[in-house]
Amino acid sequence: TSLQVIGMVGVVVVVIPWIAVPVIPLGIIFFFLRRYFLETSRDVKRLESSTQSPVFSHLTSSLQGLWTIRAYKAEQRFQELFDSHQDLHSEAWFLLLSITRWFTLRLDVIYLIFVSLVDFGSLLLAQTLNVGQVGLILSYALNILVFPWCIRLSVEVENMMISVERVIEYTELEQEAPWELKFRPPPDWPNEGMIALSNVNFKYSSDGPLVLKDLTIDIKPGEKLEALSLDQGRVLKKRLNQNRQGSRHLFPTYLSSLKSSCSHTPQDSDWPNNGMIALSNVNFKYSSDGPLVLKDLTPDIKPGEK
Repeated sequence: TSLQVIGMVGVVVVVIPWIAVPVIPLGIIFFFLRRYFLETSRDVKRLESSTQSPVFSHLTSSLQGLWTIRAYKAEQRFQELFDSHQDLHSEAWFLLLSITRWFTLRLDVIYLIFVSLVDFGSLLLAQTLNVGQVGLILSYALNILVFPWCIRLSVEVENMMISVERVIEYTELEQEAPWELKFRPPPDWPNEGMIALSNVNFKYSSDGPLVLKDLTIDIKPGEKLEALSLDQGRVLKKRLNQNRQGSRHLFPTYLSSLKSSCSHTPQDSDWPNNGMIALSNVNFKYSSDGPLVLKDLTPDIKPGEK
């Protein structure tokens, strides 16, 4: 198609040579406009794609956990969260649509200028051109309408490559540990009902600070402990020196068996229900070797107080 457009413009220039004077700057404007638009549209397309993923992931997780959402009466909260994801994606999509229309309008204006120059040139040279030549250049000038369409398609192809870029990014992500690991525990495991942690170090990210350092604790049967979720067991796996439950190492073991053998009680969906905060013997300092700025603080903050 590009060669066809070049041939049409060449025929027009041969018949009316002075048309080459405006054609050259118009062509330069065409390609500079395309380059300018691409620099913006790529980023906007990337933004639109990144805001689209939360919409689908939230919808999928909501459908899969529909019974849990209804059990905790969280329908309104999940609906509002979906609306916020959808609104954010709509903003990015509308921005992409707007700049695409902006680009299309300018391409059509440049094409209109070219066709107008050919028409007026044919009128000015009516004495030197025969009817066949005028009909030829006018028909070719109208057929050059395919050129802005080709420019838009080439831009759209480059924008669509953002999807390929995102797929490549996903393939380079660090994979999670498999659901079932190397060793299978016996059928009666766990049989002692206890958890022992030895020299546990934990951080939320690979480059973040340690939030647990050399932690050693024995949780006896029947005891209750506020701890981090077992969903983070995949993260803990890389940082535990020794971790045992019921006389058996937790890692490596079947993560499915581990989750089915341990249970946790989440907070109620309506917590807090009375709006009161009670603190007991709070001590606080800005650094480990600094002075205490709060000492043995025991306030009760009533509902509505600031």
